Amino acid sequence: RSTLFPYTTLFRSRDSYTPWSQALLHFHIPGADDILALCETPDAVYVGSNGTGLWKADRYDGEFRPVPHAPNIVSCLVLDGAGDMWMGSWGDGVIRMDPSSGRIKARYTSADGLLTNSIMSLRPGKDGQIYIGQYQGVVQRLNPSTGEIVTLFEDRSTNLRDLSFVNDSTLVVTISVGLVTMNPVTDL
Repeated sequence: RSTLFPYTTLFRSRDSYTPWSQALLHFHIPGADDILALCETPDAVYVGSNGTGLWKADRYDGEFRPVPHAPNIVSCLVLDGAGDMWMGSWGDGVIRMDPSSGRIKARYTSADGLLTNSIMSLRPGKDGQIYIGQYQGVVQRLNPSTGEIVTLFEDRSTNLRDLSFVNDSTLVVTISVGLVTMNPVTDL
């Protein structure tokens, strides 16, 4: 198994980077010079771009191919505990996809309860829920089983940058004016 290294300086995401992903730096994805997100599955690497959608390179041939039905701007990518991929988009909300088949399982937008459709960060929680950071200073929690969306934090005078769990119960929210910490269960 590859050793994990932080790659914060290479990509906006805060996840991890493996030496296999170094190959991404040597491939050109047509029209996708602005890489916003990276996500690895056992079989492939996915790249979210600013304007050309989602791209997939399988580990067998390494060739990048566009993933159909993805939004044009994929700002963040995460895998949940069930192996589903979650895409945050700029303007199209949140998309849940089965990475092995490429099938879109669900889409969530402002029509479903999101306060905005401009997604900056996604984090799966140990509780199985998806935490959604939205550009205009909003954090919401999505229950994938029911589709229920609950607002945890809203300060539209700030811009949200990222979400991270420090431990199982503390969610750290980086915003343009600093950090906010909360327990998403008890601090409602």
